Amino acid sequence: MPKYKVTLISRAHTILYPVHLGMKTITTINQRDFIIIVIQDGFVPGYLCQSGSLQSNTCKSSSEAVTYIYQQAFFTKTRLDGLLVMGFDDPEICKTLLTDVHFHPYNFKIGNIILTIFKIGKSNNSNWNYAGKGYLSSFVYNFHKTRSLFVQEFSNKEAIVRIYQNFQEAYVFRSTLFGLEHEQTKSEINKEQNLTCTVEKWQNEQIMQNQESNIIKLITELKKIYPLDYTIKDCELHAWKALLRHTGCTNITPFGKESKFSILNQGTIPEVGFSIGIVDQKDVPE
Repeated sequence: MPKYKVTLISRAHTILYPVHLGMKTITTINQRDFIIIVIQDGFVPGYLCQSGSLQSNTCKSSSEAVTYIYQQAFFTKTRLDGLLVMGFDDPEICKTLLTDVHFHPYNFKIGNIILTIFKIGKSNNSNWNYAGKGYLSSFVYNFHKTRSLFVQEFSNKEAIVRIYQNFQEAYVFRSTLFGLEHEQTKSEINKEQNLTCTVEKWQNEQIMQNQESNIIKLITELKKIYPLDYTIKDCELHAWKALLRHTGCTNITPFGKESKFSILNQGTIPEVGFSIGIVDQKDVPE
């Protein structure tokens, strides 16, 4: 489902929260319900507000939509903040909107330039502050006396700055990118370097069977080397786990210690030359 963004400002940087098409919120003001709905309006989000028999036209902002209906309902000139009416001042609502969102865009100000980070990519290049292919950012600034959009990205080997004027690419430079030293960006790159996997993905059999990684189900693989009718004992399973951990596997289990699952990754066994992970699924159907 397409998503748009709204901005909420913190002390260090501006956070962009996802706004889903079809998102609907209801707020009661002066004992009257106001419903704000997000719709698609060309390439940008549009907002409708309903209250009783009143309904706004498509508006460019939630503030415009709810203010119009509020003024119609109460015959007043009071203006309302649409983001607050939609609940974006509520930490629980913001937290829910970011559920399962690995990365969400943000921006920050350096001097008089506002830099927006759209994507994060990583590499082993310390000269790039370990950013890499997949990273994408932009800012607006004057270039040759013309208001221009600067788009920054990486290829596998180069840092690239594309400059757009009048909606067309006008210049391309291979140069160091601007803003990589910002603490929030460093933090996001560091997060990208760590393997992450949600519980839902671990439980998705199609993903696990078609994965292009070195993670395996230990029980499934051990059955390939034991006799068909052999029952693997707990002590043997613990011994296998100890062996694999000793070779360098690390625990990436997203569960507590009481769980039946034990997931390890990034270990290398010198004799066979591959990395494996452990998924203890004794009580889980194959």
